[in-house]
Amino acid sequence: RWSRTLEAPLRFCRLPPLVALAASSFLSKTDYIDSMAVVKNAGTQLRNVVYNAIFKRNTTTLAFVLGGAIAGEAIVHKVVDGAWESANKGKLSHHVLPGEGA
Repeated sequence: RWSRTLEAPLRFCRLPPLVALAASSFLSKTDYIDSMAVVKNAGTQLRNVVYNAIFKRNTTTLAFVLGGAIAGEAIVHKVVDGAWESANKGKLSHHVLPGEGA
């Protein structure tokens, strides 16, 4: 009965239908369920580690958010400045005037 229906393997996983169908063809029902349990367990463990390390206390959450904002701003600043320099090569004052900037 397990191999006759397409709904049974798709009910236990979040894989695209073709991948789930291929997986159901070579895994038995118990192997398939066990493999999904391992994936689910690993996701739960990761979620618990992240929660306990970052989001359990307000101080660590605040530090994480502020650190992310500062790091994100620095990354965006570098990328936008690089794009601006590249698009305006030879047109900016520090490119044209001697002794100014880089």
